[in-house]
Amino acid sequence: MGLAALPGRMIFTPLLHRLGAQTLTVWLLGCLGIGTLLLHVAGVLALAVAGIVLFGMANGALTLARSELLVLAYRPEDYGTANGRLARPVNLAQALTPFGMGLLFTLTGGYGWSLTVLAGLAGVSILKLLRGGAALLTYASEPPLP
Repeated sequence: MGLAALPGRMIFTPLLHRLGAQTLTVWLLGCLGIGTLLLHVAGVLALAVAGIVLFGMANGALTLARSELLVLAYRPEDYGTANGRLARPVNLAQALTPFGMGLLFTLTGGYGWSLTVLAGLAGVSILKLLRGGAALLTYASEPPLP
């Protein structure tokens, strides 16, 4: 483990044990959205820096949270398949984001809509996780993925 990962683990692990994987993930998605919205405040450098730091920390911690949620939701023999299936749309979204945000910038002449879309997606993710959270822990007892 590198020195850069140490602060993240010092914060993530205690929060994971205190809040649980689902609640922590909801909070991280909220931090992602708030970090994005803070970038809307033009001319206030401190808020922009806070937004960047909050977004970056939440984004990094969500990688760890995704693994924790998968461990809760799938049996060990299904974990690799489930993680691979989840990684596909995530990687596709990461690949298309620069194009989509660049297109929005070109059409609107600024980053306002791009930041609003990203914050909105964080909000939708929170709602989806809260709605699907009750079913999250039932998957472990279901038959393996095809």
